[in-house]
Amino acid sequence: MVPNVQIVLVSSPGAGGAPHWSHELAGDFARLAVARGATVRWMPALYPGQSVPPAADGVQVIAHQERSKLRLSKVASSQLDGHMESSVTACLREEPLSVVVHIGLGAQGSPNVLWLSDRLGSRTFACVRGIELVCHRGDLFDRDKRMCTDWSDAERCRWCCSTSIFQRPASNDLRNRVDLFIAGMQTCASISVPAEADVAYVQQLGIAGKQIAVGATAEDLVDRVFAASN
Repeated sequence: MVPNVQIVLVSSPGAGGAPHWSHELAGDFARLAVARGATVRWMPALYPGQSVPPAADGVQVIAHQERSKLRLSKVASSQLDGHMESSVTACLREEPLSVVVHIGLGAQGSPNVLWLSDRLGSRTFACVRGIELVCHRGDLFDRDKRMCTDWSDAERCRWCCSTSIFQRPASNDLRNRVDLFIAGMQTCASISVPAEADVAYVQQLGIAGKQIAVGATAEDLVDRVFAASN
């Protein structure tokens, strides 16, 4: 057991509707991390009306329920979460050198948590699904329900995420979205993905293969965080 590990844990809002998968995984991770001697501050990004995960011994839940459900075309707005960024910054000022784990990067919410945490001196970890990273829609199907053939073409993505002739994202909004993910992931000691198929998506963003680890259960994440803390 590694004592006195302070973990700041962030889970992502997703597109709204059903709770995003990252919240369940984050809850499991928090319980396992506490059982191994850590204390956890968990910040789930939620929509109004979604249930706040319960706190537990060693787990402080700081819920952020300011999310608004946005049209698909609002790419830039979907990446904004100043409340989350301020909250993470405040935690890291109180507990310098905490470990920061962002589960669900790419599923809306702040793309800056990992970069900010690294700048403040914390070791960072991410857990991602490759399709959510590269596709703002989150499924790699275009608006005609056909499988995407080129997710790196911002002009095509702009067409795909347009909801009307008057509601179209700027191409640079889509480029900036991915650039910010890359900046954050470059800081990570480990980026966990569920399956081998996810690796190619992450690597095609320019992330080194040695940073990517296949296996994204709560047990996998806890093992990687604690191994890096030895």
